[in-house]
Amino acid sequence: MAAITAQSPRPGIPYPGAAGDDLPLPPQGYTGSVLKGVKPADLPVMETVKFQFVINLKTAKALGVTISDNLLSLADEVIE
Repeated sequence: MAAITAQSPRPGIPYPGAAGDDLPLPPQGYTGSVLKGVKPADLPVMETVKFQFVINLKTAKALGVTISDNLLSLADEVIE
């Protein structure tokens, strides 16, 4: 899964991604902790609990791919 949100969609058709506000500690936070001497095993495991499902119809149309209405209804955001 990609940690990409609807605010910065990558080219593609459907993709799941972690929602921006619900991202755990960014990787540089872990790196900073390790550089300060914290053992990696002592760092907490953080998981994202909210995901967004975005469908890029513009790319789908350019590729000649048809997205079903059922799949469109499941999407959090549809990029026209």
